[in-house]
Amino acid sequence: MKKKVMKKSTPVKQAMDSNDNSNGVVAVTMGLISIISALLTSNLIAGIIFGVIGWIYAVKQTRQSYNSWARLGKILSIVGIVLGFIAIAVSVWVANALGLTI
Repeated sequence: MKKKVMKKSTPVKQAMDSNDNSNGVVAVTMGLISIISALLTSNLIAGIIFGVIGWIYAVKQTRQSYNSWARLGKILSIVGIVLGFIAIAVSVWVANALGLTI
């Protein structure tokens, strides 16, 4: 008779096997920061950068386990990226309307 060899589970493997939402939480946080920075700061590129980082973490969460954190992270990141591009376009349009060179 063969004995069944039980594999020991390491803490890292347990964390990867469990339903971990940390990437989704980071995605939502970055999405919110991207929206806030696109609307309220003078650094318009920051909204796009935070949105892309949030999108990357949302995709990671989707691959791990698709849940509401992943979905909300994607939505907020997309909104932040779009608002960042709109803010840049409006800034360029206003600068051209005022006769300023960029």
